Amino acid sequence: MNQIELKEYAPVAKHSIRTVLLATDGTSYAERALENSIRMTRHAGGRLIITYFADPKDTTLFEGFPYQNEEDWQAYGRNILARLEERARRDGVYEVETVLERYQGEESLTNLAQQVNADIIMLASHLFRCNGLT
Repeated sequence: MNQIELKEYAPVAKHSIRTVLLATDGTSYAERALENSIRMTRHAGGRLIITYFADPKDTTLFEGFPYQNEEDWQAYGRNILARLEERARRDGVYEVETVLERYQGEESLTNLAQQVNADIIMLASHLFRCNGLT
């Protein structure tokens, strides 16, 4: 049997993951994505940026009603961000930042990722489900 060096099948990434951007709408999908983001960030010794990335008009997020004013939407988002940040710090991620970002299409998430120099984006949203699995 021929011996082939492992590096041919498992090439090393050109750069490591240093900054993880977790974008969430605050739904139940956030918990699993946060766990994965924490694990990845701790392993890399990097930083975690958590953004509340949601559309205030999305009625599935707010008990069937869109948010009527900006202040309420921001307060709701800040509450979610504070909870997720606290959990990340408790679980050993020391470099955590939060960003409140209004959903304005996927390109706004791409723009944010570029601004913070994210190496990877973790997305937790009720809009992206796979056959009902979370």
